[in-house]
Amino acid sequence: MKKFLAFTILFFLILLNLLSFCEGSKLDPLINIMLIKEKKRDKTTSTAYAFSSSPLSTSVKIINNAPSINVFIKTNGDVGKLSNIKGVKINSIIKNTVTALVPLSSIESLVELQNVIYIEASRKCELFLDKSLISANIKPIKKSYNGRGVLIGIVDTGIDFTHNDFRNSDGTTRVKFLWDHNLTPIIGERSPTGFSYGVEYTEGQIMSDIYGGSTIRHMDFNGHGTHVAGISGGDGSATGNNQPPFTYVGIGSEANLICVSTTFDDTSIVDGVKYVMEKANSLGMPAVVNLSLGTYEGPHDGTTLLETTLDDLTGPGKIIVAASGNAGEVPYHYTRTIQTGVTQDVIFYPRLNTPCFVEILYQNNDAISVQLQVPGIGIVPSSPVQSGGTFLTSTAFGDIDIDATANPSPLNGLKKILISLSGTVNPGAGWLIRLKGENIVTSGRYDIWVPWAPFGYVTTREIEGWDTDMSIAAPASSKKLISTGSYYTKNYWRDWFDDIDIIINPFKLEDVSSFSSGGPT
Repeated sequence: MKKFLAFTILFFLILLNLLSFCEGSKLDPLINIMLIKEKKRDKTTSTAYAFSSSPLSTSVKIINNAPSINVFIKTNGDVGKLSNIKGVKINSIIKNTVTALVPLSSIESLVELQNVIYIEASRKCELFLDKSLISANIKPIKKSYNGRGVLIGIVDTGIDFTHNDFRNSDGTTRVKFLWDHNLTPIIGERSPTGFSYGVEYTEGQIMSDIYGGSTIRHMDFNGHGTHVAGISGGDGSATGNNQPPFTYVGIGSEANLICVSTTFDDTSIVDGVKYVMEKANSLGMPAVVNLSLGTYEGPHDGTTLLETTLDDLTGPGKIIVAASGNAGEVPYHYTRTIQTGVTQDVIFYPRLNTPCFVEILYQNNDAISVQLQVPGIGIVPSSPVQSGGTFLTSTAFGDIDIDATANPSPLNGLKKILISLSGTVNPGAGWLIRLKGENIVTSGRYDIWVPWAPFGYVTTREIEGWDTDMSIAAPASSKKLISTGSYYTKNYWRDWFDDIDIIINPFKLEDVSSFSSGGPT
């Protein structure tokens, strides 16, 4: 009887571990860390959420004094039950994946649904960007093709819709719709049909604003979206600075435009692209969407839900173009192989008081543990974090969160270790990532990225082993998008402040720009 009871207990312990493994593999490690930190927070004395200084904090929304996050939810095709979970607001449904705003308190209820395969936290994307027309062989094409009858979608910071470059010769606007994600509707305004946020402006409202006064609240405060729209679809009629009209003409100079001012959450970007494609369908026009933005987070293999969802929005007459990124000179990638019983140390320098991620990916059949050597403190934790484990602590050199629960990812079959540093991060004399091969049965290859604010990791330039490989940003690393890099078309510019030419000799024309992100993916 005792043997039977012991066997039964052992069976249920194994079953519990298997269930925990399955639950963990459904959840993005970022969200798992947030859940743990929120559960540990003393809500009777603390008014700030425990993850408020983490790299994910910019995507957190406080609603009714409780945190909600934007997420992608991958399902087996049945999305009906998702909206039954308390507080879940679904925006886009694209094949088997949805974008949604979800209360953190409802995440575990979503995980328990059998139709949910994976929940991925929204990441913040960042911005990327006369002779280029000639160099790219576009000028001859423009004699026959000028964009007429095509819809260009710009998902970016917005647009200066009053600019004459975006009007027809009769003064009417070529901007058909404008959706500002950063505005909350007031009286007389509305969100687009099917979406729960932002303010939509129509062609008629834009015309009224241009000729009848300020009725539209949208402004492109950054200017990047207007810049991109000018390259994509400006007609050059308003060329200024003592230059004659039509000196600088965009690619699709007679195309119609739909502009989305995004929050740069990648769920917001997907919603924006879906919005453009739906409008194109209603207008009966082919569409091409420009994404001069991206994130350096993820496995760089096209399997994030940002990328696969955008892939699903492409097809005949539906094209998405994405910038490859500006990390060609930033060595934020590291790869090696490891064997069973071997320990390897990898040094990096986080920025002072700047939150960051470290992402480590390796083969599913292998087992690799991790520790950190923190300057002035020593090895953390004292025992390595194994596959399936987590570790969270606060130190004088910052908060350290390690999560290895996503084993394997249902998106690409790889194991992942996520290290999040936040709070009073201090680079000191350098941090060491200590990896140990616990059980290596394949090649033992692992890849490390430090993608959070990669331009901050300038000190890795001089550290042996870090490289610029696999630096293409998502979503440009997806399988169905057109990825565009940068190359030199000019080696001189006119400084209009001093009215002199600035000549930079090292640039060899038509060479790939040194800052342009590269593969492989």
